[in-house]
Amino acid sequence: MKINKDLFYLAFLLLLSTRPKIEEELSMINSLVQTAQNSIQMFKSGLKILHTGIKLPEA
Repeated sequence: MKINKDLFYLAFLLLLSTRPKIEEELSMINSLVQTAQNSIQMFKSGLKILHTGIKLPEA
């Protein structure tokens, strides 16, 4: 199975390399993914802070 995946990735990379503006397109995709990752990390951090700040009423 690994050989099939490797061949698929190789064929995919070869196909991408034939596109004239692929480097610019991949750069934009990379920027989008990094922005999404940063947003998710900030959201998680905010949720942790909110969770630690919430005090449950005593029973």
